[in-house]
Amino acid sequence: MIAVVFATQKEAAPFIERTNAQRINTHLPVKAIFKTPDQCLVAVTGMGRDQAAKSIRAMLNAFDLNRVVNAGLCGALSDSLHPGDVYTVNTVQDGDASAAPLAPLPWQGLSSKRLITVAKPVHGGERRASLATNADLVDMEGWEIAQACVQHGVRYTMIKGVSDHACKNASADIMTHIQSVSQHIADILIAGLPAQQTKPGVFSRLHHFTRVEHTLFSLPLIFAGAWIGAEHTFFGWRTTALIVLVGTGGRMMGMALNRLFDRNLDALNPRTANRELPSGRLSVLSGYAIAGTGLLMYLSGCAALSRLCLHLSPVPLIPLILYSLLKRFTRLCHFGIGICLAMGPMGAYVAAAGVLPLDPEILLLATFTFFWISGFDIIYALQDMESDKETGVKSIPAALGPTASEIIAAFTHVGACAALGILWHIQGHGIPSGAALLISMATFIISYTPAIPLAARFFPISAIAGISAALVPLLEGGTR
Repeated sequence: MIAVVFATQKEAAPFIERTNAQRINTHLPVKAIFKTPDQCLVAVTGMGRDQAAKSIRAMLNAFDLNRVVNAGLCGALSDSLHPGDVYTVNTVQDGDASAAPLAPLPWQGLSSKRLITVAKPVHGGERRASLATNADLVDMEGWEIAQACVQHGVRYTMIKGVSDHACKNASADIMTHIQSVSQHIADILIAGLPAQQTKPGVFSRLHHFTRVEHTLFSLPLIFAGAWIGAEHTFFGWRTTALIVLVGTGGRMMGMALNRLFDRNLDALNPRTANRELPSGRLSVLSGYAIAGTGLLMYLSGCAALSRLCLHLSPVPLIPLILYSLLKRFTRLCHFGIGICLAMGPMGAYVAAAGVLPLDPEILLLATFTFFWISGFDIIYALQDMESDKETGVKSIPAALGPTASEIIAAFTHVGACAALGILWHIQGHGIPSGAALLISMATFIISYTPAIPLAARFFPISAIAGISAALVPLLEGGTR
């Protein structure tokens, strides 16, 4: 999704009107957010650095943005530039602090200039002359938007129209030129956006719907479960391939059903409203077809592994099918996904060992998996706290707020680390596996760093914690 970001409603008005963008209601600290028929967001942040920073960071956390275009007025620091000129920005820097300039992506067809961002309006004099040594244009929002995009790994472009010369007559000049300059910017955006934003194809839509890469959450721990079941020896390429088939199929079915069951709730949440089902880019029938394909993969793999695996196959299916419904009934819904993923290592153990019951090592690994993903799901739900309150979705963040939620998640992760530490100890507390244990624990600690976006804490940081945890049994060199 692309977002076009303006500072004021007057700057945004021509683009909003000509694209027939409709205002959407959110609980974000943004002055106004609109959505065009082709799912482009239009945001009005409000003037000034602080408001721009707060608004753009909230949007980057709430929406799945892949590009931001910061558009609007600026002052010219050179007398050779004139009101009505529109430029793309090749560098943007902070005029109030020492920091390396950032380099936005260019907008095709526009000449490029250097932008500097300041906290207070510039009205000529020595201040203007000083800024002019490093930049051609000046505004009050650009640096904050660029910095937030860089930190979130989102591409960004800047289109700035000159409204004044940053002199003593700046306020009057802005009022004189704001309408014509904003119309010019709207012309450029409307002409350029279709060429710079391609609609996702069918495979892209399927990929975003299933998020197959998130299988990284579970496959390493599943392999670790099979390693324990095979008594710390390789369990064969055929078994490996079938375990991948079962794990991927189960993950695909669970994700598809989750999106299907939640499609109406997703439509009410600004962060998820652009997902494939609520946005109409994928039909409900296609969603069920994907879920059915995942189920077929899962059952086929179980049948090929052994008769015991096939007989036990309904056990993991129950939480996989039902966990997404828990948010309608209990704030403890986060532990539903923990149960789902904890089934993975136990199932792989049975596939490799061919017998029941489960031994203490695999139970400890399953316990780690349960606490690991449950805690991260609590953190992930912080993104939707306000929306969940509004729509009645039950979650720990919606019920208890951010501070208490992070404390609960932290205690949950302490349980994960304790289970992993006991597993390492009873397996022989080797040095390589001990290093993996320390890496996993360190990653848990890092995940509570406030500067890291919530979405990044869930993926890839939680995946790193899980993968390094899987190495604890996998690096155990001896046999039981």
